[in-house]
Amino acid sequence: MPDHAAAGPAGRPGDGGGPEPAPLEIVRYAMRATSLEPALRAGELVDARGARARGGVTQVVAGDVVEAARRACARPAAGPPAAFEAIKAGLKGPAVARARGSLESLRNAFVEAWDGAEARRRLGEARARRGA
Repeated sequence: MPDHAAAGPAGRPGDGGGPEPAPLEIVRYAMRATSLEPALRAGELVDARGARARGGVTQVVAGDVVEAARRACARPAAGPPAAFEAIKAGLKGPAVARARGSLESLRNAFVEAWDGAEARRRLGEARARRGA
């Protein structure tokens, strides 16, 4: 779970890592509850500033998002590691446990949603309508 999430103007998070396990729990942790459910239900895509307003990213930067995240993490990283680890575990522990517990079911649901028979049928219909 990221400690600092920076996004460039295009709205692409730049944490330097690959996909997180159980993204739903990360979003639940990071976003305000009042904006989370409507955004997820509608499948809404938001730009970087919209993600910032909803708590999905910590800051919007014009330059190198990885470098901005490194600068933001430098101060806590310079402090006592055990104290920082205890604070992170206390704050994020419940979300990490939920993520681990739901990982397989969410992964299966996601794969079925995007690669199942219904999804393939709908994609085929959309391609046919476009003449592809």
